[in-house]
Amino acid sequence: MNNDKTVEVLAEHYRDSFDLVRSREKQRDRLFLIVIALLGFTTLQLQYVGLSSVLGVSAGGANVDFGKLPGPVVLSTTWTFLVTIILRYCQVNNHIEKQYHYLHKLERKLSELLGETDIFSREGVAYFANRDELFRHWVWGFYTVFIPLLIIVSVSLSGYLEFKHSAIPSYHKLFDLIIAVTVIFVISLYRGSEIVCSVKERFDKSKEESNF
Repeated sequence: MNNDKTVEVLAEHYRDSFDLVRSREKQRDRLFLIVIALLGFTTLQLQYVGLSSVLGVSAGGANVDFGKLPGPVVLSTTWTFLVTIILRYCQVNNHIEKQYHYLHKLERKLSELLGETDIFSREGVAYFANRDELFRHWVWGFYTVFIPLLIIVSVSLSGYLEFKHSAIPSYHKLFDLIIAVTVIFVISLYRGSEIVCSVKERFDKSKEESNF
């Protein structure tokens, strides 16, 4: 395969890979909003015991009246949805991070084939340039450190409030407590490892840029 054909194939593959990443990012954003909504709903259920009696859902002509369901059942269902969505969010986000690493490799290879050091650098060298570096670091810290801490605090507070709630049966408390601990463990493990990898990656990128 000649050089021009190789560049053409890699460029098309790069475009397809980039479109895949953008699709996954939209999915991740939707999952993030669902997580926030579920956390808020869980807190409301614990703060306002009678809330489920006034909630209802209408979809496709079918009406669901939460007031006819026991409060602890609705609460445990919310906890179950929460841990499921958070696990999926972490999987999608991990896939996005892997794809960005792959895009960086494709950019370096395309630049090498074209005889330029950084002509393909939208997601690599150009993104990590000094421009807007402070704001970029702030956004990274907000989503990587602050938001996970906020989720952990919210889950811990919800678990504490439920544990003290006398109207909730013990078996529901135990089930929900296991899920709450699982959520905290997943967030801590995933974000902790991501912080370590991100710091290492940024250090490697700084060394790489200094070599250009």
